[in-house]
Amino acid sequence: MVVICLDGANWDILKPWAEKGWLPNINRFLEKGTSTNLITTLPPVTGPAWVSFATGKNPGAHGCYNFAIPTDSLLNVDPISTEKIKGKTFYEILENDGKKSILINMPCSFPPRIKKGIVLPSFLAADSSDVYPRNIVNKVPEIKNYRVVTDFLKQRIGKGEAMAKDARELEGDKFLIAKKLFLNFEWDFFFVMFMATDWIQHKRYKYLLSGKDKKSSVFVQAYIDLDNYIGWFLDNISKDTTLILISDHGFKSVSTYFHINVWLRENSYLKQKLPRLRLNSSIPLTPDRIIKGGGRVKGLFPNMVRTGSTILINHNSLYLLSGHFARLITKYIPVAKKIIPSEFLNVGYEIDPQNSVAYSISGGNVTGIYINDKVRFKDGLVSEEEYNNIRNEIIKSMKSARDTNGKKIFKNVYKKENIYSGDHLLMAPDILYEESEHIIITTVLSSIKSIEKTPDGGWHDRKGIFAAYGDKIIRGKTIKDISVLDFAPTILHLFGKNIPLDMEGRILFEIFKNK
Repeated sequence: MVVICLDGANWDILKPWAEKGWLPNINRFLEKGTSTNLITTLPPVTGPAWVSFATGKNPGAHGCYNFAIPTDSLLNVDPISTEKIKGKTFYEILENDGKKSILINMPCSFPPRIKKGIVLPSFLAADSSDVYPRNIVNKVPEIKNYRVVTDFLKQRIGKGEAMAKDARELEGDKFLIAKKLFLNFEWDFFFVMFMATDWIQHKRYKYLLSGKDKKSSVFVQAYIDLDNYIGWFLDNISKDTTLILISDHGFKSVSTYFHINVWLRENSYLKQKLPRLRLNSSIPLTPDRIIKGGGRVKGLFPNMVRTGSTILINHNSLYLLSGHFARLITKYIPVAKKIIPSEFLNVGYEIDPQNSVAYSISGGNVTGIYINDKVRFKDGLVSEEEYNNIRNEIIKSMKSARDTNGKKIFKNVYKKENIYSGDHLLMAPDILYEESEHIIITTVLSSIKSIEKTPDGGWHDRKGIFAAYGDKIIRGKTIKDISVLDFAPTILHLFGKNIPLDMEGRILFEIFKNK
C-alpha cells in the first residue's frame, strides 16, 4: 500500500486544474478511483491530525492536541512527538505482524516507534537531519539533501516566488529519495508527504483559487511537479497495490487576524508582566523553535540565525531588548512583519499566570483556550468551583465577538468534552472553536488591537482530500465525506488485520469492489 499526502490540498483547487489537464495524474484518481472530502480534526492542524490518522482516535484519546502541550504551567509547554502518543499506531500494528513500513516526512513519527522500517523525519522532529536507521544515509547518499522546510528568509520575503522556487527544489530532492527507497528496499506500507501545497497556499491561496496565478507561474508549476511525482507512483505500483492520495486539512481565503490573547486581555481574562529568563524547555524562544512564524519546532533554523538567537536568549537584557527592537522595526517598517517571527514580537509580553484566568498557548498553531485552573497548573488562579462559571462566561463572550464589519469571529464555540472523548481529556484546551471563514486566529500578545487586516493568503480549514486507486477500488465513484479517523482501520483492513476495539474510525467499505 502507498499513501501520498499533499499537505493542505483541497478539491477546490485540484479538481478544476485536473479537469483543465494541468494535473492529469490527479485526474486519473478522479476518473479511475474513488474520491471524497476528508474531514480532519478540530483544530485542523498538523499535530493532532496526523496522530489521529495514525491511531484512528480523536485527540482526547491519543493526547496530542497541538504542536505543544502545557505541563505544570501555561508558561511551560512540551513539543509533541511519538513519545506523547497514547496507544498504538497502525504502522506498529503492521510491524507486529511482520510488515515493513517506509515513512517519509510523516508528522509525529519520530523518534521512530518501528524497528524494521525506514523513517525520515518531518518538521516536528527534534533534529531534521536525524534519520532511521542512521546507516541508511550510506546506502542512499541523496538523503544528505533531505530538507523539511524551505529557506527561512525565502519564506518571509516577497510574494512567495523565491519560496516556491525553493519548495520545488526541496520536493524534487524528496521525490528522488522516495524513488530510491521505493525501488531498492523492502516495504509493505509506503508513505510520503509533500508540503509545497501548504506553503504556497499560505502565501497565494486567493490567487490560486481565482486563476490570477497562471499555469506558467512558479506556484502552479509546483503543483504540476507534484502531479508528475504522483504519476510516477501510479505507473510503478504493482497490480495488487492500493494507492491513496490525502491531505491532513484543507484551506480557505482569509482577510482578518483575530489575536485571541489580546482579546482575552481586552476582556480582563488575561494579565501581562515583564518576563524573567527561563533557561529550560519552557523558554518562549529557543534557536530551534522560532521558525515557521514562531512555532516551537526544533531542528529547523539555519546555523547563522541559530547562533544569533543563542546570544540573545542567553543574555536576559539582550533577550528583552530583541522584542522591543522587533516591535519598533515593525511599527515604522510594516513590511518587516513578514520577516520577523511572531515569537520575537511577543518577547516582553509574557502573561502573568497568577492573575490570568485564561490563555491560548503559543505552539505553532492555535488550538483553543485553556482555563488557568488550580487543579492542573501550579500557578493557576481559577478554583475547581469557579471553573464552569468562568468557562461559560468566556464562551458566551466568544459567541458575541464581532469584527470591525460586524461579522462573527467564531462560527462555533465548544466545550472540550463536547468534541473530544477518551482518557486524556485533562490537558486538552478547555474551549475549542471553529472560526468564521474570513478569520485567522493568532496567539500574538504584542498587538494593541485584537482585530487586524491580514496580508493576502490562506489558512487551514477542516475539509481536505481523499482519493483511492487500485484493482480493489471502485472506479469513478464519489462517496460521502469521511473522517481522518477512518484511515487507520481502513489501512489495517487492507492488510487483513483485525481492528483494535479502541479505534474510533470505521473501515471505508464503500470504496472497495468486494466488500
